[in-house]
Amino acid sequence: MRAAKRIAAAVLGITMVLALAACGGETEVETTTEHNPFIFDDFTGNVGEGEGELTPIQGEGSGADVDTPQEENTVRVTFPEGYTLARMINTLVDKGLGTKEEFWAVVNDSSVTSACSYIAQEPDRGARAFKMEGYLWPSTYEFYKDATPTEIFRKILATTQDRYASYASRAAAAGMNLDEVITIASIVEKETAKASDMQNIASVILNRLDAGMQIECDSTINYVENAMLEYLPMAGISGGDQFRPTYNTYKCSGIPAGPICNPSTKAIESVLDPIDTDYLYMVSKDGVCYFSTNLADHQAKCKELGVESVMD
Repeated sequence: MRAAKRIAAAVLGITMVLALAACGGETEVETTTEHNPFIFDDFTGNVGEGEGELTPIQGEGSGADVDTPQEENTVRVTFPEGYTLARMINTLVDKGLGTKEEFWAVVNDSSVTSACSYIAQEPDRGARAFKMEGYLWPSTYEFYKDATPTEIFRKILATTQDRYASYASRAAAAGMNLDEVITIASIVEKETAKASDMQNIASVILNRLDAGMQIECDSTINYVENAMLEYLPMAGISGGDQFRPTYNTYKCSGIPAGPICNPSTKAIESVLDPIDTDYLYMVSKDGVCYFSTNLADHQAKCKELGVESVMD
């Protein structure tokens, strides 16, 4: 199948260094980035804009970080689509459910991650920082106020286990494994603030993989720099440079070592059921994305939009 061919081509590492254009939403953290019009935008955060779809576990509503406990001894928390592990932990800490140190200490603990069997099946694509990243289902949860980080994570991971069951079988039918689908979907999630663009963005990524081209997404760099490195010591991981070449899609062949966020249903569906296009490039202006099949047309669109081309 085409999906299997795409992944296989990426693994071969055929390097055709062509770049993509920016198409994004708000950033994970406030940073100042000089945008390259031929590459994806900086670390976008598709959250709280009404474009994604949340499936509450308990209760009603899907507002970000809602705290409306049904009982005095519980706290309800909503994690929007696209949140990273770091952002989820910060949210939990803000709700008074533990400390950062306590949560980060168990993120790679197999006795905790075993609540989602798919984590144990993660393939080796080079150094991977956090086993849980990509496997924390975005939704509304209700926790006891005295719940431990282990209990909290295991509840979220158990939910992910249930939700990912159908995706695992569909990924296999498409010639991919679940982790490949979730990783690509996490990039799609971070490259747009609009669900309506996800299928086209997924097609760009998959087409580039199919052609043996590097993905070259800024979001993968920004994930390492802004949502990983500062948390490594709390997770008991020394160094950090080992992750730059395995997540940076300007350096690695194919997809990065692991997901860069916890993607939405729509992002996952865009990878499992991609729209059939020949797009290899995209550029955006004022929130509108434009897609091209070849470099010449892409450069012409950049000129029309007044976006400077670094490849002129």
